[in-house]
Amino acid sequence: MLALIEEQLDPDDAELRSDVLAWRSRASWLTGSWDESLTSANAAVAALEGLPESPQLARALARLSQIEMLKHRVESVGHAEEAIAVAQRVGDSFAEVNARINLFTEQATQGVAPDPDDVIEIVDRAIEAGVYEESYRAVVNFIWSADGYIPVDEIERVNMEAQRRLAAVTPPVSIGPYLELSTAAMLFLAAGRWQEVDDIVGAADEVAVTTATSRLVWLGLVGGMALRRGDLQTAAPLIEELQPAALASGEAQRIVPMVCVVLPYLLIADRLDELRSLAEQVLTMLDGRWPSVLSAAPVVRALAAAGEAELLERTIDSMRRTASEAQTARLGTSVIVGDGLLALLEQRAGEAVEQLTAAVERERELGHAFDVACLELDLALALEADGQEGAAAEARQRAASVLAPLGCVNAF
Repeated sequence: MLALIEEQLDPDDAELRSDVLAWRSRASWLTGSWDESLTSANAAVAALEGLPESPQLARALARLSQIEMLKHRVESVGHAEEAIAVAQRVGDSFAEVNARINLFTEQATQGVAPDPDDVIEIVDRAIEAGVYEESYRAVVNFIWSADGYIPVDEIERVNMEAQRRLAAVTPPVSIGPYLELSTAAMLFLAAGRWQEVDDIVGAADEVAVTTATSRLVWLGLVGGMALRRGDLQTAAPLIEELQPAALASGEAQRIVPMVCVVLPYLLIADRLDELRSLAEQVLTMLDGRWPSVLSAAPVVRALAAAGEAELLERTIDSMRRTASEAQTARLGTSVIVGDGLLALLEQRAGEAVEQLTAAVERERELGHAFDVACLELDLALALEADGQEGAAAEARQRAASVLAPLGCVNAF
């Protein structure tokens, strides 16, 4: 339909053409046509080149910054700031709100913690302007952006406050289910609140499991939970679908969660050639561009468990090539875990104990009970190698006190 409309436009219809291209960009992203989405977003801005500032320009810049943010491109920050400035001058609330969300999201991947008060203000502005999808998107992006900077309890408090303000607004079908899945994936899973994960997954409707972006999160959740509970038969087809879909997106925020599930699966299934192949492919795609807000600890833990010391070292080095200011939040913890596990493989037990203890303490401060339990198992190995048998037994007991009630068989 959008293509038909564009065919009918005259050369003088630049603003309308830009609108059509911006909507095509949005539609392409929702349906998983990732490259087309960026192409259309750039074209929407180019269509207005040389023309006076307008709401169409503000919106085109905002959409471009949104797609760039999803693809983890540094240009997103500049385009978001430009969109905000233009939107304020021409009085376009939608473009301003959209760009403000893009700005705090991309800044978080570069090492700047999101401000909860700013997020609540964006939600209020979006409600006031009647752009309800953006009000929900602000909450979703905060959940994805705050992880590793802010404890789970505080993220949940902001989420609940935003939901209170949105009580009279029906969640848009385009993003409501995605908010629920994001809450399960980013908060409840790491916190060991698996019953709440199960409840959300069980309530997911057809839209949640068919929309391209929501399906990627859903596949990772359902497949990952089955893997952790030892049900490889259920996990297998979900994980087999997840891997190529996430890689095709080209988005770091899709690739990192995917590889955190797929590498442990390949390890447990004893498909080590495939494990090495996927790890190499991810290194090529993400080298120096690991998002600070996403945990990659299962990646380095799977490589260490497979005895892949050289590949583990290259993966850690790849993470370190990410801009130094972005080596914070969960990426920073992942590097510490990787260093500790590499030290353990290289029989530097004392150093391994020091690094893994630091990682456990970081995750505990954030309220990530399940992730802490996983790391306690690695710490126990390091303590044992360091001759600290009693401390190793205590670490394993602490891990079991969390993992056993969850029915966790494979702690990744």
